[in-house]
Amino acid sequence: LGVQLGRQTETQGEESVADVDDPTLDKMGISYNFGQFAVGAQTQRYDDGTATDSDTDTKTYAVTFAASDQLSLGLRYHETDKDGSAYTADEEITVLEVGYNFGGLGVELAYADIENIGGKSAQGDAEVFQIRTRAKF
Repeated sequence: LGVQLGRQTETQGEESVADVDDPTLDKMGISYNFGQFAVGAQTQRYDDGTATDSDTDTKTYAVTFAASDQLSLGLRYHETDKDGSAYTADEEITVLEVGYNFGGLGVELAYADIENIGGKSAQGDAEVFQIRTRAKF
C-alpha cells in the first residue's frame, strides 16, 4: 500500500502583485500492489493564486499488469477540469502502454487518445504514439 499526500506552495514575496495569493498545488494519491497487478488513483488541484476562479483539477487512475519479468502492460486515465470561461470541456487522456525489458535495454510503447486538448472542445482531439528506450549500465 502506498499513500501520497503533499502540498507545494510558491511564495511570491512582498513585491507580489496585489490580490494575488501564493500559488499552491495539493496532491493526494493511493496505490496498491497485489501479485502481478498494481492499481492506483491520484487527485491534484492547482490554484494559481489569482483572484479569478482559475483552479485546475486533475484525476488519474491506473492499473498495471506484470505478465512476466520482461513484459508489462498498463492502462491510465487522466481527466483535467480547468475553471474559467475559456475552458469549455474536460480534457480526457487514455493511455495504453506495453513495456519489454531486454536485460540492459528497456523499450516502452505507448498509445494515447486525447479528447478536448487543453480543456477546449474547439481544439479537437489527438492520437499519439510514443516509443521510449532506457539503457542500464
